[in-house]
Amino acid sequence: MFREKYPKLGLKSQSTAVVDGLLRKIFTNLAVQSGDLCAHAKRATLTSKHVLLAAKLALPESMSKDAIAHATLALKRFVAYEGKNAEEEEEDAV
Repeated sequence: MFREKYPKLGLKSQSTAVVDGLLRKIFTNLAVQSGDLCAHAKRATLTSKHVLLAAKLALPESMSKDAIAHATLALKRFVAYEGKNAEEEEEDAV
């Protein structure tokens, strides 16, 4: 994503490794926090609500707001894409 946004700038492999490690740690923390929230609610299924709440708890306020905004947009796009594919499958079946 960095290279797409800033194609003229370079990023050393060591820097990439540091950023990758940081993102993996954040993702792992969110996954663990989401799982804990799901278990606390005595649910067997992890939902987007659990993940959003985990982001609010695990990340600083500005980061969590930005992450939630991006996640909501991605979820809307996914649902729209799935709806479009379902319509196409129905048309093919007829």
